[in-house]
Amino acid sequence: MADTTARNSFIKALFIAALAVCLCLAALFVINSYASIDVEVFIDNRLLIPAVVIQVIAILLFIQAWKFLLSAQGEFQYSFLESTSHIGVTLMGKYLPGKIWGLVGRAFLLIRRGHSKSDAVNLLIADQFLTFYSGIGVGTIALLAYFNPLASIALLLVTIVSAPFVIGSYDAIIQKILDWSKLFLHRLSESVDPQVTTIDKKSICMSLIAYVLHWILIALVLCLLFYPLLAAEPFQNSLLLMAAIPLAMLSGFIALWAPGGIGVREGVIVLILTLNLTVDVALSIAISYRLICVLNDLSTGSATLYYFSRIDPSLLEE
Repeated sequence: MADTTARNSFIKALFIAALAVCLCLAALFVINSYASIDVEVFIDNRLLIPAVVIQVIAILLFIQAWKFLLSAQGEFQYSFLESTSHIGVTLMGKYLPGKIWGLVGRAFLLIRRGHSKSDAVNLLIADQFLTFYSGIGVGTIALLAYFNPLASIALLLVTIVSAPFVIGSYDAIIQKILDWSKLFLHRLSESVDPQVTTIDKKSICMSLIAYVLHWILIALVLCLLFYPLLAAEPFQNSLLLMAAIPLAMLSGFIALWAPGGIGVREGVIVLILTLNLTVDVALSIAISYRLICVLNDLSTGSATLYYFSRIDPSLLEE
């Protein structure tokens, strides 16, 4: 019975992935119909394959960042595939109104695995803290570099020098955030009341590095895909892309009313890119990035479905 469930779930996962590819291809042709960007820009681009490879590495780094944090809990051992399943639940859950359901799903998996509610909340807080810390840092430095390279170098040095202090003071920073949040989230504090648990600083540092590399590689993917359109000023346009991607992603996450940050993320990307690009090109890049994200989310979701169908079919039955 378990084998049949696993096989059927795997077939569903493959079907979802194939459907996602078809939708992305169809959307590219829609873009071609309403914008001046020709689909041949992608098809004839000799940098397409390197871009795909880098995109895969970027999503693997995203998963590895979470696995680094999980490794800080020495009594629990997580495989890369199980860590992927946590990310898959989060990425698919973000499309539900409210935006928190993906995180709730990940917390449920942690608690089901044996973590306390407090430990689960602490791991999620650490992950979100590092996501925002790395994204704001990369995005701000890149955007400042577009306007004032010397100032951006100074900010980069300050960020590098202060990073060890931030990591070393992580427990105190999060405790202040929790104390502040309890003033507004009374129901949450009553049901969970998390206390800051010390997370291995090496794991935090490795996770932070993985996130920084993830943001940089995602921007590089779009630079390669759209290089024919960015070649006139490659350095300036690359800086804008490196600023737009993390700032747009984080803005979309904050926008609780927008499932998956739809509209908000694209708006931020267009706003930043039009500093040096036409609206037409900026919009095409924003839509293409959305398609890449959807494909990533569905692929990771398919891997999640496959993992639970093979390892824990009872979860799917529940």
